[in-house]
Amino acid sequence: MSRRSTSLRRIEFVYGDLDWMDRESTLRLLDQYPDILRYHLCPCAGHQIPIDNPVEFARIVKENTYPYSSTSST
Repeated sequence: MSRRSTSLRRIEFVYGDLDWMDRESTLRLLDQYPDILRYHLCPCAGHQIPIDNPVEFARIVKENTYPYSSTSST
């Protein structure tokens, strides 16, 4: 990651548990930048997470998107 990445607030990585994508590089980045990176594994989903499991994908996005949170009244 570049020097500019340290100015980012947060980066969310979402993978489907059946996804064909290699997660190893993401997991290595998590070790390097634990304060800004988050990793989510969406159950019963492949590479097209919003199509494969739209309810869980929406929950992950809603709970992890600034300024909204799971305690939001909207």
